[in-house]
Amino acid sequence: PSNNTDGIKGIGIVNALETVRAFPGFEGLEEFKKWVYDSRLESITKTSKSPKLTKTNKKGKGKIASRSSEEPTKMGFKISHANARKRWRIPDTFPSKQVIEAYENPQVDAIEKDKLIWTNPDINGIRGFLSSKLGW
Repeated sequence: PSNNTDGIKGIGIVNALETVRAFPGFEGLEEFKKWVYDSRLESITKTSKSPKLTKTNKKGKGKIASRSSEEPTKMGFKISHANARKRWRIPDTFPSKQVIEAYENPQVDAIEKDKLIWTNPDINGIRGFLSSKLGW
């Protein structure tokens, strides 16, 4: 969740980054939401046709035999997340224009350079902390 908004149940940081890379911008996230909802329709109608991977070289690397003109990043995302998307729960308010605006144009406090003081780290303090919290 961000800025007191609901996140997508089942998507963590890694999947979130992959999602915004494959579906950039507000319109891209709307397309992502539709793609996730379409998985529910596909499972109901059982007429889903997913892209196939075909071998193209001796090392067994595959390429996407795309049925559409989608860019490789988006098609790769769709293939690798085809089953996971059925478990995702997207709130009705997604995507939020306010959240996208906040990330694209963050408002940060100005810091006066003369108030920043850099010192050497407290190595013994760090070791004690790691020992007590992580058992190192």
